[in-house]
Amino acid sequence: GSVRTITDVTERVRSEEAIRASEKMLHAVIDAIPIMVNLKDRDRRYLVVNRATTELAGVQARELLGRTAWPGREAENVSLTANRDVVAITTGEPQVYREQAGTDEGGRPRHWVTSKTPIKDDDGNVTHVVTASYDITDLDRADESVRASERQHSAILDVIPISVVLK
Repeated sequence: GSVRTITDVTERVRSEEAIRASEKMLHAVIDAIPIMVNLKDRDRRYLVVNRATTELAGVQARELLGRTAWPGREAENVSLTANRDVVAITTGEPQVYREQAGTDEGGRPRHWVTSKTPIKDDDGNVTHVVTASYDITDLDRADESVRASERQHSAILDVIPISVVLK
């Protein structure tokens, strides 16, 4: 005779489907975030990049995944980013930077606030780093415009030969 074994894998299949659905939802959420977000391993290889990242880099996600730098990115930027990743990985502490990187369509510098947040395992060892970069160029330009206007008003008031009270 022969022996037959039947194993019910229904629960396993359901679990795998639930994991896939959860991963798909997580990627959809990350892609919906209008700031650059990526996840790198300890070797600084991209594991996850969102749509804002790929749009700014001008490449498809598959061109970034597994790499340590964007194709065509300036060496100085690559080095700076790598150093900041290393700081977050070695200190285990979140890092926040204000930086200038790239230019807009008019050739003017772009300004960013970038955070590097280490992800730790149960033993407290850093396993990954999450980077989030927000383009604050428009905010910086608006702030400079306000400062310029204030300087202009101050200059006008300084040359008026009478007292002026502003309410």
